[in-house]
Amino acid sequence: SAALAGDVQARVTGLFSQKTDVSGQFPSDLTADATNARLNDVDYPIEMDSRGAVQDKWKIQFTGATSFNVISEQRGQVETGATTADCAPVNPVTGVPYFVIKKEAWGTGWQSGNIVRFDTEAAAFPVWCIRSIQPGPASLETDSFSVQARGDTDQ
Repeated sequence: SAALAGDVQARVTGLFSQKTDVSGQFPSDLTADATNARLNDVDYPIEMDSRGAVQDKWKIQFTGATSFNVISEQRGQVETGATTADCAPVNPVTGVPYFVIKKEAWGTGWQSGNIVRFDTEAAAFPVWCIRSIQPGPASLETDSFSVQARGDTDQ
């Protein structure tokens, strides 16, 4: 049998920025006033590569006008950075960045305590495998099964 996944692609959703942060929380909507500073995601969208992408909620928490921490809901703080360089925290499993925010996207006006919030979606399709064995006498000395993932691309 086969499970059809359709088209899958890594992507960013729910991007917003607000003036204050509630530690440990990753809200999906504004919970405080929006920041005066803006991340220019029109000219410099957040880049994703399927090899580094994960399903997660992220916040960029500013510690100064140009310095920030990159915090994942699932992984904790993964990097410190500055608006003077690209933000590209590396996924240690794949060696490829989770995402990339170009330095040109930051603009000015950020203040300590401001956050940029967004979610990432991996180019993945969830599959569960279960092995059920009926009770009774053993009929085979060995038994096995295999799982195969197949895909194609238009690129």
